[in-house]
Amino acid sequence: MSFSRLLRLFGDSKCILKGRTLHGKMITSGFRPHVITNNHLLAMYMKFKRINDAQKVFDEMPERNVISWSALISGFSQSAMPKMALNFFGLMVSFGFEPNYYTYVGAVSACASIGDARSGKEIHGRIFRSGLELNGHVSNCLINMYGKCGFLRKAGVAVNEFSCVSVLGACAALQNLKFGMQIHSLALKYALEFDMFVVTGLINLYAKCGVVELACKVFSKIQRPDLSAWTALIGGYVQLGKGWEAINLFVKMYTSGLMPSEITFSSVLGAFADVKDIEGGRQLHALIIKMGFSSFTSVGNTVLDFYSKFVLLEESLKIFQEIDERDVVSWNALIAGHVGSAIGWGKQTHCCIIKPGYDSNVVIGSALIDMYAKCGRLIDARKVFDNLSSKNLVSWNTMLVGYAQHGLGREALEIYSLMQENKIKPNDITFIGVLSACGHVGLVEEGWHYFNSMINDHGIAPRMDHIASMVNLFARRGQTRRAYEFINSSPIEPDKVVWRCLLSGCRTHKDVVLGKYAAEKILSIDPEDISAHIMLSNVYAEAKMWDETARVRKIMKEKSLKKDTGYSWTELKNKMHYFSTSRMAQLQGVDLREVLNGLTAQLFNAGYVPDAIFLYHCEE
Repeated sequence: MSFSRLLRLFGDSKCILKGRTLHGKMITSGFRPHVITNNHLLAMYMKFKRINDAQKVFDEMPERNVISWSALISGFSQSAMPKMALNFFGLMVSFGFEPNYYTYVGAVSACASIGDARSGKEIHGRIFRSGLELNGHVSNCLINMYGKCGFLRKAGVAVNEFSCVSVLGACAALQNLKFGMQIHSLALKYALEFDMFVVTGLINLYAKCGVVELACKVFSKIQRPDLSAWTALIGGYVQLGKGWEAINLFVKMYTSGLMPSEITFSSVLGAFADVKDIEGGRQLHALIIKMGFSSFTSVGNTVLDFYSKFVLLEESLKIFQEIDERDVVSWNALIAGHVGSAIGWGKQTHCCIIKPGYDSNVVIGSALIDMYAKCGRLIDARKVFDNLSSKNLVSWNTMLVGYAQHGLGREALEIYSLMQENKIKPNDITFIGVLSACGHVGLVEEGWHYFNSMINDHGIAPRMDHIASMVNLFARRGQTRRAYEFINSSPIEPDKVVWRCLLSGCRTHKDVVLGKYAAEKILSIDPEDISAHIMLSNVYAEAKMWDETARVRKIMKEKSLKKDTGYSWTELKNKMHYFSTSRMAQLQGVDLREVLNGLTAQLFNAGYVPDAIFLYHCEE
């Protein structure tokens, strides 16, 4: 077991004597610890409140990174030494290190504990100038800091640009559109709507809440939007899956003379990945190199993720090796790329992670669980899960959802039971996995119980995914009428995914009336939806309503609607082979079409009788 893993283990198990003994052994053996090992040693001493030992380790470190500084600053802040925390924060910045979320939480908390409003405002301003997106932890610390510094009245937060931005950031993180719009009204009342920090906060709020039209409206009112406003809107488009809009906005920004930041590059490169424009992404990568941003860890991670999504493993591995400061995100991106390729590559990555002791990291461990689960290696995923010394909600959710996605409903529900035993508070993702698990094993009433428990016991408002899961659960078991009534009783306006779940159940259980109604609902939302036309024709074919089937097919032909070709792939001897109904490859000299025809003949000889719908498609 590596020194890093042992130090983490001793820290988690509160074995300070063993930890100090190991530290002594490292010194006497002449071992020169890597920065990662020193960070674990520093974190261990901080956990035991041995501040002098931690600072001594820090002072003697030949190499430090952001994690080293953040661990020390956070430790000082948590140990009632706020001035030391702020002193080291200043040193960190002066040495050219860019603070991360953990650094800011420690520094802002230090300001709160001594009521240092001036330093708190300076740090808040630095956060926004850096373009770093506020998350829930940082937002809460800022609100706490302003409160303790006397910026809160009995009626609520004092209305200024800082308090508005803090609350808007919290609303965006929680996707609380209603309260965020109230803050927008206050900003208008106090003439803060043209403050660039507030503008960026508003754009971020509306984009995070899925109302990009309002984000654009705020943006359009600015005469000269700054980089943070452009970046927030670009990021909003990317988050909502509007990749081309994000790319066009980036081009407009760049041609206006504004130079992108690392945050801008990271957002827009994600858009190129979403629209599958590999050449455009390569050109942007060249611009990143030209402007000197390739050395930024966040940008390097995004470039790595871009190439990984296209399964360009040589390019992604090269980028990974060129990143100076690899972090958890770097490893996650590399793992995700190997998920899209082959399990062998993923296992090699796992071995690389074990060597420096990264496998004990809960974030990387969760990524490994996700990798194995997506590759169908649930036993390996469970081994990683069980071996994690500490688990967070993401670890539990990844294992639960992994089981659910592969139809192992009982195992998924077992994970949920273990979560309850370990007092792990579930979130909305947890219940997506739970409801999906119930769907796979046909536990209708249990699923209904979990859905109500989510709302009543855990205070989680149902999302569209939960509604679709319940409709799918009812419809798959033949309870199409109950599914329809559930949709009507839902406070959420159903999207076409919900109606497609109902349509699928109607097709399986031959409910022509409701199936026709569900298809009409889908087509009222998206008249060009190909799958709705196909599924409706299938419903008619199942009921032997050939005239109606022909009518739907005629409409599809007139509209030139054609289903996208589906592909399957497999790996053989480190080479990927792709197959589709329109492109039948040869594998080791064997014509796969002949193989499939032979298998089909054997099915008929064994007495298999196809459904009418199968015969209909064969005739086409």
